[in-house]
Amino acid sequence: MLKLPIYILAITLSLYGESRSLPSIGWIENASVTLTDLNGKKRIVPLEAKVDTGAETSSLHASPIKIIKKNGKDFVRFGFSWGKEKHEFEALVQKKKNVKSSSGESVKRAFIEIEACIGGVKHPLLISLNDRSKMLYPLLLGRHFLEGRFLVDSGSQF
Repeated sequence: MLKLPIYILAITLSLYGESRSLPSIGWIENASVTLTDLNGKKRIVPLEAKVDTGAETSSLHASPIKIIKKNGKDFVRFGFSWGKEKHEFEALVQKKKNVKSSSGESVKRAFIEIEACIGGVKHPLLISLNDRSKMLYPLLLGRHFLEGRFLVDSGSQF
């Protein structure tokens, strides 16, 4: 596989009409997400994120995941524990969509809108919830989130 330095990627993007400069991120990044707990309080959860240009959508570790009805709308109640931190959160389901898992099987997942902070900048993020306990990183950032926001330098990490 051809590995181009980041400055060549930036030049290539400018040749194809991408005129603004995008910040560079590595394949692993320090991040935080803002989630709403069961008392309605917003909590900032620091975590490490894997940047995956091969994934279409982004995914956050959650277990257990339970869909509930509130005022006729679907909400999802989910647990988040990574290391010593254990919390329960709740969010409005924005959509349900079939997603191909890392094993190649198609699974229907709930998507919620959260706020993610990468490199000190906050971004809205539509994210699926999935049990990622067997993965190394609780947050996976896919192409939909990365596109137009970041250049990925696969040779670096936070």
